Amino acid sequence: MKNWPKTGGVRAKRRKGHSQTLIQMRFAPPARSLPREILPIPDRWRLVEAIGVNERWWDPYNQNTLKADRPLFDDWFVNLAVISDTVFEPRGIPTPVGPQGGARPGSIDLFGQVNQTIFNQNLITSVSFIKGDTAFKPPDWEIRVTPVFNYNSVWANENRALLIDPAQGDTRKDGHVALQEAFVDYHIRNVSDRFDFDSIRVGIQPVTLDFRGFLFQDQQLGIRFFGTRNNNLWQYNAGWFRRLEKDTNSGLNDIGKRIRDDDVFFANLYRQDWPVVGYTIQGIVAHNRNREGDDDLFFNKNGFLERPASLGTERGFDYDVTYLGFNGDGHFGRFNLTHAAYLATGRISANPFTSFFEEEEANVRAWFVAVEPSIDFDWIRLRAQGLYASGDKDPFDDKAQGFDAIFENPQFAGADTSYWIRQPVPLIGGGGVVPVRTERIAQLSAIVKGTRAV
Repeated sequence: MKNWPKTGGVRAKRRKGHSQTLIQMRFAPPARSLPREILPIPDRWRLVEAIGVNERWWDPYNQNTLKADRPLFDDWFVNLAVISDTVFEPRGIPTPVGPQGGARPGSIDLFGQVNQTIFNQNLITSVSFIKGDTAFKPPDWEIRVTPVFNYNSVWANENRALLIDPAQGDTRKDGHVALQEAFVDYHIRNVSDRFDFDSIRVGIQPVTLDFRGFLFQDQQLGIRFFGTRNNNLWQYNAGWFRRLEKDTNSGLNDIGKRIRDDDVFFANLYRQDWPVVGYTIQGIVAHNRNREGDDDLFFNKNGFLERPASLGTERGFDYDVTYLGFNGDGHFGRFNLTHAAYLATGRISANPFTSFFEEEEANVRAWFVAVEPSIDFDWIRLRAQGLYASGDKDPFDDKAQGFDAIFENPQFAGADTSYWIRQPVPLIGGGGVVPVRTERIAQLSAIVKGTRAV
């Protein structure tokens, strides 16, 4: 390259074939004795106010401090959220006639009227305090509280379908205030320049043990360690949860009741982009330990026996069940695939069908598999679902072969828009249901495990 002609502090050269002149400015740095010409400006979040862009606290669709668009002070952000969740559901489902008699003369059949109406309103409020630059790395701290205000009303058109006392009629109205989240999340460390990290979360928090919520999906009290490795290709979770009691009619947490002697220990590991890019696999081991066998009979607020199950000898029992699972979710080109497979093994202290005079143990050996293949054609997706849970062909032996999850809420086969998942089928005489609303596995398997509230 030829030397550029010098002109004071500027050197210029005209590149061949171009009319532009490349300019390189060369100035000496200012002397230390000179005054600094520095003007204070707002932080990078509020800099836009200098050009007339101001926030409105009531506007969630533009920049707003209340939805964590800018810090409240220092590097602490606040995020407020309010959600109204309303369900109005008129439906037709066989409703058993109570043993004391029906709601009208001549109702002596096993099943009476089919018309039912449900109204459920949840007002979900959440406030989070977050410390850190969450746009580029996990937050350093997060403190979140989520209370939920519920009102529900159900009309069943048959006495005793909703309440144990038939004199209370065929309509039930109830309300509940729940605490669905109350946790502290601490970012322990970064382990790479790609912000792979280790974190810990303590308190009432959401937990999902697999992709679709087949085994355990809830908001429970616990401690969880989680993080990533190798540029987020590997993700891990490990934790311990002790289950809170559920309100009978809303299904939300009831922190006013004694914490159950029911523990869930788990560890899972995800691997993204294996065996092909776009597919993620997961391995999981979970253990459900219950020591409520010697507790008094537990009746829910509607007066029905909830634990132990109202079948067999109606006696309590302890159990230890370990789940081994292999799950996957993703796509192979245009072909999408989700799968889940679980093996349950363990023991229960007393088989409720045979423990009349003494406790007769039973060994748990059960399994479950679900698969959802699909393929996309432009804006059309063709999808199929299949699910199988093992059953117990002989409940009087020493083997408990009916599969039951810990507390599932599966996003599968239509989820809560599916009739079978959404509609509980009451047992004759009212009370117990098969399956419980939003759950996919029939409750008859729970007679040898007894983990479920109805």
